[in-house]
Amino acid sequence: MRQRPKRDVAQEITNLIIATIEAGTLPWRRPWKKTGMGGAPLRAAGVPYTGINRLYLWAVADHYGYGSRYWMTWRQAIELGGKVRKGETAEPSIYFNSTKKTAIDQATGEESSKTIRFMRAYSVFNASQIDGLPPHFYPSPVPDPRPRRSDAPHRQQGAPDQRDRAKRGQQDQRP
Repeated sequence: MRQRPKRDVAQEITNLIIATIEAGTLPWRRPWKKTGMGGAPLRAAGVPYTGINRLYLWAVADHYGYGSRYWMTWRQAIELGGKVRKGETAEPSIYFNSTKKTAIDQATGEESSKTIRFMRAYSVFNASQIDGLPPHFYPSPVPDPRPRRSDAPHRQQGAPDQRDRAKRGQQDQRP
């Protein structure tokens, strides 16, 4: 049985950041567009990601054009009634923490405490890669901020507008 090489998550994140900088973009300034729902990436429960996960998942969403802010594991997608599309690729989400371990020295009987730090990577999918989730996971179409010509107020020919009234008021006040 062949064993796959261990995934180097830190290197994947570093590579994305370096590629973004080499392309002339400083990722900590977040110049990329806010597609869809905009805003910071969210876990399935609506809690915002923090640290490197925020930067990385935001950059990945922008790179692939994902419109949703929501990210979740395969299992979370299933529990929410969704199904990850065939061929979709997950991205790493990093979890750092520490725990204290207390040990008693058998020879001296002294109690000692040791802090153990650990890192774990979870594979997450963007809601845009998943079918069948509840509607709030998917973005509504983003309105175009530019006014359309048909939305502009129409001025009737010859009808005075506010600017005309203001000019007349100024003319009436002249000596």
